[in-house]
Amino acid sequence: MLNVSKMIVWLLAIMLLASCAPSVPEATVEIPEEADALVKKATKDLADRLDIVPGNVVVESVTETEFRDASLGVPEPGKSYAQVITPGYIIVLRAEGGTYEYHAADNRVVFAPEASSP
Repeated sequence: MLNVSKMIVWLLAIMLLASCAPSVPEATVEIPEEADALVKKATKDLADRLDIVPGNVVVESVTETEFRDASLGVPEPGKSYAQVITPGYIIVLRAEGGTYEYHAADNRVVFAPEASSP
């Protein structure tokens, strides 16, 4: 049977270990219902890029916007895009100490590397 001193040492050790455990990120914003699938796509893409579980990605913001063309503000060299106003979202995610931006519209999500800071 353990004496009181040993029990206190064990409890302190358990508390110390618990305080060192990584915390699980929490969502910090409400996600508009119409953007939910896009946010999930962006979260999965970032988790795949960083080789982490999607649960370790935090949604910082989801902002409604209008992109000037179908490139969603992230044109690929050598490609042409329809010059139409495209309603969509700017999705900002946080993971592994970095902030990552995605542009999304319709059913498409595009990583915006210039706007991200890993």
